[in-house]
Formats: sequence, structure tokens, C-alpha cells
Amino acid sequence: MPKDTTKLPCFVKPHNQGSSIGASIVRNKTELARAIKIARRYSDKILIEEYLVGKELTCAVLGNEEAIALPVIEIVPKKGEFFDYESKYTESGSDEIVPARIPKRLTKVVQELSIKVHKAIGAKGFSRVDFILKENKYPVILEINTIPGLTPMSLFPKAARAYGLSYSELLDDILRLGGE
Repeated sequence: MPKDTTKLPCFVKPHNQGSSIGASIVRNKTELARAIKIARRYSDKILIEEYLVGKELTCAVLGNEEAIALPVIEIVPKKGEFFDYESKYTESGSDEIVPARIPKRLTKVVQELSIKVHKAIGAKGFSRVDFILKENKYPVILEINTIPGLTPMSLFPKAARAYGLSYSELLDDILRLGGE
């Protein structure tokens, strides 16, 4: 039997879910077994990642070959330890601060990384890249959302508003970009 090399704390999640469904922070071996069981309710494949401490950030990208990064959003969960389902979808579950309270230099780095990830996977039209600002200094890419939420209150439209795009202008741009 292979040796368990999982370093704790860690983060466990199904490989194919959104909205943090089935995701858990794990601090000990008992929690690890429980977190794996929860994640496997949603997928046969799970991800076990290093648990990173720092500011949660997200950056929306709009475009194809000439993609632009919208203002970076800082996410401050109020309901849980991370931006989990309850924090995302419960009133007053989190503060979503746009623009993020980070130095301009880091904002630029996060935006450049977001565009690179968007292009690297061949995303079309729009995407949103999530980060942890490890030790509040180093942006670490968590994942890319190729179909991020688009309700008027979702993160992508909030970034678009801060950029100067109305909700209807954003949707028009996404539809236009999908045809390119």
C-alpha cells in the first residue's frame, strides 16, 4: 500500500464542481477521510491541494486574442473560513471589494497572470481566475472558471461595472466575442 504523503493542512475538493460544492479545509487525518468522502459524493476524482493562507482574489478576463483583465476583486468571507457555498450565496456572506486592496504592482501581476491563463487554456470570450495572495505577497493561481457566474450580482459583472461596462454591455460583449 502506498505511503500517505499528504501534508496538512490541505484543501480537498471534487475536480469538476463549481461554487465550492464538496470543498473542505483539512487539518488532521480524521478530517481528511471525511473530506475525501464528501468530495467523492460529487466526483470520482478529487483534488488535494496545499492549504494557502492569504487574501482571496479573483480577476475577470474579457476577450479572445486581445483579452483584457478587469479590476481585481478581493473576497473577504464572513460566513466561513474560505469563499465556500454559504459565503457565496448567503446575503452578507462575504465582502467583495473592487478594486482589491492590494498594491498597484500586485494588481498588474494578477491581471497579467489572468490573461496568460485565459489564453493558455484557449478560453473564449470570458473567464475568471481565482487566486490566493500567499502571505499577502505572492499571487498563487487556484483555478480558472471558464463559465463564471453572470447574474447581476456575480463577481464577473461586479468587475465589469468597476471597469465601466453596464450589465447589458457586458452580455453584448460576451455574445459578440463568442462569435469570433
